[in-house]
Amino acid sequence: GLPMAWSLAGAPTVVGSIWDVNYDAGTEMMRSFFIELREAGNMGSPARALQQAARRLRCQFSSPYHRGGWILYGAA
Repeated sequence: GLPMAWSLAGAPTVVGSIWDVNYDAGTEMMRSFFIELREAGNMGSPARALQQAARRLRCQFSSPYHRGGWILYGAA
């Protein structure tokens, strides 16, 4: 699938959704993910950043449907 294609192209880590997500929730999730990743600096883990971003979204999107469909492929 698509994560494998990115991996073969050289991406060490790919974040994607496993189901269609609401546009606003998806936008906010990725914004939060990159903020968390940037704030962690070189010592940051993409897996930890994704977890923290999902926690941050609980206030805005109470349903797990909006924040639970994200998965990290590759190096954590």
